[in-house]
Amino acid sequence: MALGISGSKPPTASSRGGSRSGTSGAVRETEASVLQDLQGKLNGKMRQKFAAVATELPAQEIIAKEVSKFLNSGRKISVSALDSLEKSIKLALTGEKPAKAVKSGRVKSMTDEWSEIMKKDQELYLEQEKKLKEEQFKKTLQMKKDLESQMKEKTEIQTKLKREDYKYYAEDQKAVEQWKLEEEKKEVVRKQKMLDIKKQRAQQIDDRMTRKKQEINKKKIEEDELKKRIEIETIKEMEKEESIKKRMKEEMEQLLKHNEKNKALRAEAKRVEEEIELKYQNDYIKLLEQQEKKRAQALLDLKAKQDRQEAIGREIGEYKRWVDPKIIEDNFKKNEQAEAKKEAEKQKKRIEMNYEVKKILEQQIKEKNEIKAREAEIERKHVEQFKQETLEFETEKERKRKEKLLTKIRHKEALEEQMRENAKRREVTSAMSRIEKSLNRRKLEQLNLN
Repeated sequence: MALGISGSKPPTASSRGGSRSGTSGAVRETEASVLQDLQGKLNGKMRQKFAAVATELPAQEIIAKEVSKFLNSGRKISVSALDSLEKSIKLALTGEKPAKAVKSGRVKSMTDEWSEIMKKDQELYLEQEKKLKEEQFKKTLQMKKDLESQMKEKTEIQTKLKREDYKYYAEDQKAVEQWKLEEEKKEVVRKQKMLDIKKQRAQQIDDRMTRKKQEINKKKIEEDELKKRIEIETIKEMEKEESIKKRMKEEMEQLLKHNEKNKALRAEAKRVEEEIELKYQNDYIKLLEQQEKKRAQALLDLKAKQDRQEAIGREIGEYKRWVDPKIIEDNFKKNEQAEAKKEAEKQKKRIEMNYEVKKILEQQIKEKNEIKAREAEIERKHVEQFKQETLEFETEKERKRKEKLLTKIRHKEALEEQMRENAKRREVTSAMSRIEKSLNRRKLEQLNLN
């Protein structure tokens, strides 16, 4: 099992701030510390073993790289494994065999310049290897025991961490499923709320249209009733006027008939009077002719009779015997004036009634406009309330979207940071640079001289 941990980590509860995240971090730090101590000890031992060639920085980096490669290979610590490590370091320092390829970040083997330097330095210290080997064997055995103990502890720690990580991962999955269920419920509630708002809106529109129709029907009924009432009153007034005209006509006809009757009576009286006069004259002639003697007495009788008639005439009166046409004309004019006055009063009454009807219609129009204004205000308030509810819903939706976006960005940044750390761990030493050549210029010149 490899001592190093690289690549992406399994899902843990660290993203939601679990109570065990601090403990896991502390364990990982302990593991890294143990691995660093072990790598430091092996680096120190190998530098002592290759002290003659490990004086320069490139050689030390090669040793550190081989030690790190050995530890990351997961091999058990044994004498044969340490021998293999020493051979790998030798080959890497002398350049006889290119170093094995590591991950995508590994570079090519050292150039010929490094090879020449390593060959020369290797020849000087081959003899010291046997002594160092014997001394290192005992230390290696002890180191093996330490490493096995540390590996056992590390395995236990990793097993425990895996159990905790998968436990937190299951909790995270459960929390995610619960969150999804809650979001689905919220979405259902939101849709139901929108449907309720639409139904309420449609009901309000239907109620308003119903009220408008009822008001229109009510106004129509009132107008029809008013129209019928006016028509009935007008018909009554017309019938009344016709009745008055008819009565006046009948009275006028009666008056005319009475006038005609008076004329006939006057004509009859005149005729009778003429006949009587004629008779008196005949009688008078007869009396004159028959009785001359009785003439005086007849004159006296006639005079007495005339006196009696005159007295009777004075008692009856001139106007009782016939109706003067002037009186008839005056009565006709008076009747015409009375009719004109009545007509004027009726016209005045009709004007007043029209004025009252106009006032009533204006009041109805005013009330109708007030009702329309109140309905418009209620409608405006409903629209404002609907807009406010919609805005609040959209704001809450936008806030949740931003929170999700920020969470994704944080996850992406954490992943990028982890990738950068892995890339740093995978970095290896490149070939000799211009600065390294200047530092090793003296050795390179010696090689060229030789």
